[in-house]
Amino acid sequence: MTDSESAADAWRTLFPVELPGVTIGSWDPPLADERFGLVARLSLYDPETYRGTSQDVQLVGPGELERLPEVIASVRARLDALRQHPVEAETLMSSSTRASFGLEEIVPDEETFTAIEADVVRREAALTNAMERFAGARQKVRTLYGLRLPAHLAVFAALFESLTPLERSGMQSMGRWPAGIMLFFEADGLERQTREGLDGRLEMRFRRDPPELVTVMSGDSDGLHYGLWYDDPAELPSCIAANWARDSAETEERGPTVLQVLRNELEARFDEGDEDEPVPLGVFALAAAVEWFAEADRSAWEVEGIPRWAGATRGPILGGICPALPHEAGNPQPGWDALQLRQSLYRDPAQEGYGALIANARQELASGAPALALTVGHELHWMDDDATRDEALELLTEAYRALGRDALASIAEVHHRHRDLPSVGVYDDPP
Repeated sequence: MTDSESAADAWRTLFPVELPGVTIGSWDPPLADERFGLVARLSLYDPETYRGTSQDVQLVGPGELERLPEVIASVRARLDALRQHPVEAETLMSSSTRASFGLEEIVPDEETFTAIEADVVRREAALTNAMERFAGARQKVRTLYGLRLPAHLAVFAALFESLTPLERSGMQSMGRWPAGIMLFFEADGLERQTREGLDGRLEMRFRRDPPELVTVMSGDSDGLHYGLWYDDPAELPSCIAANWARDSAETEERGPTVLQVLRNELEARFDEGDEDEPVPLGVFALAAAVEWFAEADRSAWEVEGIPRWAGATRGPILGGICPALPHEAGNPQPGWDALQLRQSLYRDPAQEGYGALIANARQELASGAPALALTVGHELHWMDDDATRDEALELLTEAYRALGRDALASIAEVHHRHRDLPSVGVYDDPP
């Protein structure tokens, strides 16, 4: 057991502490950091309403780990004193951590996590490593999916590989982790095998995901996941899209790269912070790391050229965004009024209007205009009704092939065959 693990065990034995009107807790283990030494997060809250406050505190400074037993003993003594002589909950929650527990609160600002030499060395090494692995990952995605992997994904891989324990806690707080094809950037990722011989394209493919979406990052609730959005397999992905698989399962555009999506979400997190629940120190550390990689991310995106369909005008269809199409593909009929009318037909396939819609889509497809067939196929796939599953697949695959997007047709077919899998994790765990 390392000194840090011993510290975590000793710290955990102190909490939670139940006092009249207030609970004192520290749910995560202390983290070692080159700037602050050993840090932890203390929370004080009303056990009935769960309202309260949290602070990041320094247990010992850099190079002072030998002082930890003394600090633990001091905090234990103060907690015991509070048990014997409780103070008003409001008074305790408004007091400084130094006054209450003898610990210094860490209040970060914009300069706190300015890169130091150790950060630069670690991040540059991770970036070099990820770029070296990119060639293998790109070939894997080309062979497996028939899609072009963008270089900016290697920058996201480098970010994650470079994270310190404190920065990683920021990712934990944000609820974001690499997922899906990001496993191809891991040390043994290209050698990983699927269980039961399943097709690797099923990895992190939720049952209502559109074929255009290839997962690269997971979220923290309701099946949230983010993926590369491929309008055309011959082109680089147009954007990063998000889908809430266990909620509405709708897909929406989020940004040009994974790193940019993270930057946007971090900015939103800072805007949400308040005095009672300040943004955790780890989120500040993560934001600084993301910012350090921003230039590499921009460069990777710009060097490859702006994707053909980036910024394309898209109207809404059921389930989210309409795939970008050339003008000669016909009218995909996006828009709220049109999709609401179609949805009413999908809900009762026995009605005459439904049959007319399918016939019209097939007729346009046969005449060389696959746009409506693609829309209807997408929407039926999203509706996820067994009664229309075969028609959804037929329209999708024929429309894709008419557009020369055969790789997407193939993804739709393999997804259709295995749509009822109990798990979206199809790769075996690493040894």
